[in-house]
Amino acid sequence: MTLVTDLFSADIIDEQDAAELQRNLNKQTGGPGTPLDVLYLFFESKVITRPSNGGFFISIAPLRDYQSQHTEAETLTYRQLLDILFNNALITEVVYQKLKPFPLPGNKYAYFGALYLASELTSFYQYFTIEAQLEFAQRLNGRDKYGYDGMIDHRKKDKLLRDIKAGKLETYLDFFKYSFCCRYIKLDSYLAQPQKLLKKLAGIFNELCYNAFAIIEIRMVEDDFAGEPTYDNKQATLLIDTGARTYQHTYTFSVGEDRQAYKLSLILDNLLTLTNKILADYTCSYRFTSISSWRLHATLFPSASNRYAICRLEQANIHIFEFYDMERKFLHTSLIPPVYRFPLSYPRIEYAIFHFKACGLLAHLSAAQLNEITGGIYTKTYDAIGDLLVEFPGTIAMVKQNVAPGEKPYLNFLQALNQICRGVLNFTDIIDGIPANFDDATEDSFNVQFICNNKQHQVTCKLSYKYFDTQIIYYVITEIIRKDYPGYQLIQLISGQYHHDYFLFASKQQNDYLLKMKLREAIDRF
Repeated sequence: MTLVTDLFSADIIDEQDAAELQRNLNKQTGGPGTPLDVLYLFFESKVITRPSNGGFFISIAPLRDYQSQHTEAETLTYRQLLDILFNNALITEVVYQKLKPFPLPGNKYAYFGALYLASELTSFYQYFTIEAQLEFAQRLNGRDKYGYDGMIDHRKKDKLLRDIKAGKLETYLDFFKYSFCCRYIKLDSYLAQPQKLLKKLAGIFNELCYNAFAIIEIRMVEDDFAGEPTYDNKQATLLIDTGARTYQHTYTFSVGEDRQAYKLSLILDNLLTLTNKILADYTCSYRFTSISSWRLHATLFPSASNRYAICRLEQANIHIFEFYDMERKFLHTSLIPPVYRFPLSYPRIEYAIFHFKACGLLAHLSAAQLNEITGGIYTKTYDAIGDLLVEFPGTIAMVKQNVAPGEKPYLNFLQALNQICRGVLNFTDIIDGIPANFDDATEDSFNVQFICNNKQHQVTCKLSYKYFDTQIIYYVITEIIRKDYPGYQLIQLISGQYHHDYFLFASKQQNDYLLKMKLREAIDRF
């Protein structure tokens, strides 16, 4: 009862809230949560019941801003809240000292924000003990006794251990400065200076890249964008010049005066994507990734704010980055491939085309058409078999994941199936009931009606966040093909395209043949 009494005495909660909070704490006794969790959820319920609050998380500005914005009296109850949390052993002293310098106003939004940060800090420090840090250092050093599968520079290993025991490391992101294959970059240093960032990144990639290529220059071209996804209004093309060839990669984004740091993070992520593609072209056995501590609040951990470690990953040391463990360490990694994929080689392309012909997948194309297509097929790069099959018209049905107002995506999908099914399935009288106008917030249901081989069908689909509803695909596979045409399959293929899904219609014999020839790269989710 002490916690509730203290909060009531400090005018942080009223009598009704005190009774409700005590009931919640009594229910929690013996449960999986902690009193801090119960208190956080209690104030969350007070905040989110008012839609006008503008969000769940409070923004903590630098200390000097709050000193000018709030008087001593305004911040008194906030400081009392921290004292109560500490005196009732809900937070440790290190968490208390982290939150104490910020004199937030005394209102429920500030309380909620403080409890959120207290919960996050408690979770972080739970896994940032000296013992946990020493364990992570050993993990970074690798399993091999000589460190061949690790990332720690052997000249810095002893210093790392000394710094851990002396409490000099602030976050797990600090560990990577002791690595021989990582370099730091702080994006805040390049706000409104993307060209300077590109030059810096070119230098980092050249330092970390070995036995492959050197980057002479990285350029970026920006244009207005009016396409899919509709929430983006800018398009950027990154160009990496290696002297022998210029590689390029295009992506879209939305621009705003308050999104400069986000824009720079997109440049970094997409440059990593492009550089990894070039490494794949050169059949290198390593890839690049970025590591950050974006979950840690920038004001509480300023050294980690918008700071990234760019690391070279070998197949031998990728075991270090097991996802669940990285999350507990408040680390985020990007662009770590589960396996090392290379673009299809010329022999692989030749092999695939031979067996596409052998099993009849390309029988609908004439010899002249095939000669024309294969004549230019080696001028492109293909990440997967699905990307190669797209080059042959009438072979793949493509589904665009993002839907724009005015489009008829379900009509287009069923008509595409007509082309690749070649008479086995015949979709007619198609009515795509998707609303003509909608936006990102639209939540709606509608019907798609059609006749397939003289049978009437109706599928209820949902419009949510402008995404194509795969319920129509699931229905065609389970209710039509598997029930009435068990000798055929609609197969979703792996591809390198992020915003599109590829589907192949094949007989059971063709599917078995592709599987036998190691050419069936599919996603079995239906």
